[in-house]
Amino acid sequence: MTGSDSVPPGGDRVAGVPPTEVTRRLGHGVAVLLRVYANCIDGGDDTMNDKIGDALG
Repeated sequence: MTGSDSVPPGGDRVAGVPPTEVTRRLGHGVAVLLRVYANCIDGGDDTMNDKIGDALG
């Protein structure tokens, strides 16, 4: 990441980078990441469902 907010951080999110690190590099807070970029973050539903299922047993 370059610290610019001109490119949505979707690739980093899919790669499993914590939101706090993504926002630190963009110069935003997590609330801004979720509010502004939520529609840009795509995919990962199956992975998240598996993680939730594993956690719940």
